[in-house]
Amino acid sequence: MVGKRGWIRIVEAFVVILLVAGVSAYLFSKTQINNDLLKIKEFEISALKEIELNEALRINVLQSSPPIQSDEENFPGELRIFFKNLLPAYLSCREKICEINEICGIDYPQEAIEQEIYAHSVVISAENTIYKPKQLKIICWKN
Repeated sequence: MVGKRGWIRIVEAFVVILLVAGVSAYLFSKTQINNDLLKIKEFEISALKEIELNEALRINVLQSSPPIQSDEENFPGELRIFFKNLLPAYLSCREKICEINEICGIDYPQEAIEQEIYAHSVVISAENTIYKPKQLKIICWKN
């Protein structure tokens, strides 16, 4: 009877170690997902805020003929360069300019379908001489 108690304690200790390791791994993965989400959200919001505050970029949005997506030829070149220079290496993104009252869906490539998609949009409403409000939307996914 005495020898069996030792084996039972060893099995109990092993089960406790596995349980603690499993919970730790789960919490670590949740933290990593939340950090990725925050970085992507921060990138999208800061890019859109910079466009809102930059007069030249705002005028590019207001003078465009929506709906127009960033992979189309007539997308404003200055905006395309802005997003290309700002984009982190771990992300792929598409942008679209739409009218305020229309649904602003973005066509994205097959590779993005299996990824989590992160989206934000902003209304660019006016400049000193222009009042043609537009919606600018950005979607991103991890490479």
